[in-house]
Amino acid sequence: MPNTPALHLHLPGFTVGGTEQWALAMAKILPPLGWRLSATRPEVSSSEVEAAFAGWPMLGVESLPTDALILAPWDFERLAPFRDRLVAVAHGMNDYYKSILRGGDYLRGVAVAEVARQAFPAGTIIEVIHNGVDPDRLIPRRSRAEVRAALGLPLEALVVGFVGRWGVGKNPLAIARAAAAIPGAVALYVGPWEEQPALAAEAAAIAPCRFVSPAEARHIGDFYAAMDVCVIASRTEGFSLVAVEAWLSRVPLVSTPVGVVLEHLEFAVTLPSDPSAEAMAAAVLAAIDPSRAPAIGEAERTARGRYTIEAMGRRWRAYLQALAQEIALRGA
Repeated sequence: MPNTPALHLHLPGFTVGGTEQWALAMAKILPPLGWRLSATRPEVSSSEVEAAFAGWPMLGVESLPTDALILAPWDFERLAPFRDRLVAVAHGMNDYYKSILRGGDYLRGVAVAEVARQAFPAGTIIEVIHNGVDPDRLIPRRSRAEVRAALGLPLEALVVGFVGRWGVGKNPLAIARAAAAIPGAVALYVGPWEEQPALAAEAAAIAPCRFVSPAEARHIGDFYAAMDVCVIASRTEGFSLVAVEAWLSRVPLVSTPVGVVLEHLEFAVTLPSDPSAEAMAAAVLAAIDPSRAPAIGEAERTARGRYTIEAMGRRWRAYLQALAQEIALRGA
């Protein structure tokens, strides 16, 4: 390996999700390494992606540097010829992630939370490097009253929030069922609901709902400010940026025991894996009880110390520097 190590980031497809947010965070985190950096030309790009990776050589897989470590959160079969220098990053631990990681024999594996270790095949050397959130994204640009007025939500409504993709594994209908079971409650969905119109229509038939698309939610902090409680009803999560965003925003959290929530069960009112409407409603009401205030404050302090992109950057840079040194010594 030359004196200046090379690192290649294999970019995801840039739809909506934690993997995409991780890639954008890595664009900020990695340049301070002082390494030679490159990235795979993304299949789907945007002005945000282009701005984040301005100055990075954008390459096809056929043109990967022969001396570079490769970081990849997906597309592992396509990268099979480079396994001896591939750091595979697991952002999930569901059957999908287990299937795409099954090839194994990677140089290293990184799990974004302790539970995501389960995605890797036996024998993989795994490090846990927790994901991080950019707190600046969560600063509201409008007041709670302004956001609610724009959404047609009464100030006195109990707003039950959902943030994320509309996949079956995210269980979005659970939020509508919770709202339906609580008088005066409204379900607020922030995410690409247009991709699942039938599911969104089903939610709207269950309870009063408001839907906000990703394009409308560029200032995501506005919508956390409008919520009374944030709910994660997912069946699995590798990390769950939404949990940390709620903690940083001091929004009470209700969650199934998934992702990083498993490491801080005291910071959420937890749900069974497939909660009933009654269990959802009881958890929402418990989460907004004033007795939860100390836990909400401690969750915010912990997230600010451990789960920001600044903390994530320190961990990733230290990990890669140590790995490069190990490889250099091995080749000496």
